[in-house]
Amino acid sequence: MSTEDGKAHAHPGVSLGNYLPDVEAALAEYQRLDVMGRLWRGDHTVWKPDPTEITNRLGWLTVTDTMCDQAPALDAFAREVRDAGFRHVALLGMGGSSLGPEVLRQAFGSAPGYPELIVLDSTVPGWVQEVTDAIDPARTLFLVSSKSGSTTEPNTLYAHFRGLVEKAAGPEQAGRNFVAVTDPGTPLEKLARDKGFRRVFLNPPDIGGRYSVLSYFGLVPAALSGIDVVRLLDRADRMREGCASCVPAHDNPGAWLGMAMGTLARQGRDKLTLVTSPGIS
Repeated sequence: MSTEDGKAHAHPGVSLGNYLPDVEAALAEYQRLDVMGRLWRGDHTVWKPDPTEITNRLGWLTVTDTMCDQAPALDAFAREVRDAGFRHVALLGMGGSSLGPEVLRQAFGSAPGYPELIVLDSTVPGWVQEVTDAIDPARTLFLVSSKSGSTTEPNTLYAHFRGLVEKAAGPEQAGRNFVAVTDPGTPLEKLARDKGFRRVFLNPPDIGGRYSVLSYFGLVPAALSGIDVVRLLDRADRMREGCASCVPAHDNPGAWLGMAMGTLARQGRDKLTLVTSPGIS
């Protein structure tokens, strides 16, 4: 937050004690170097001189524009799945493809009348068996979720559950219980089309897995759970506006949090605790 003399002070509820001057200095340098402006322009030198795996991984900055256009189709697909009588949606993923959906599942759960979301991101036999015992394969929609489309764990889980669905619903109809979320041109896309998956969602390829919650990787399971995707994207866009390049560093929540975390980390404070409301703790 800025004061009349142009200096910064902590946001309400933030106490940095003796670290505040260092954070203020970092914010001033951040402003001088136009870090936020360069970030929004996709300037890879914000991170390092080599653009490899940076310039082709910045789609998360503008993904809400794309996904807002897709929201009606996601909502229609969620109603289709709900009306088809599916009781569970089991996401078969690992790492970035499952982290965001698991947060959404824990924070929001499923809306009345929509299937219960289960995130299976483990090959521990006991957990796989627990999920297997909890569902009716014929009335479960499986999301096979992988950016590369060649991740061993989701492919192994797919093979396991595909066999169960074929036994329950028959080989000819089994594909209708599966949905793929992947990048274009992956082995998973080919598998999904060859095996008659109900739907294939091709994600923008310039988004890394751990930044993908507002892309199809997060929004397909969210929509299937009955979460209001339009409202979720609207909240994200509000924060995007608050972190825009035109917002001064001291008033920019993204810049402020980043500089506070970075400054303290450089001084050995390498643990971050998030204190939340009980509902999402």
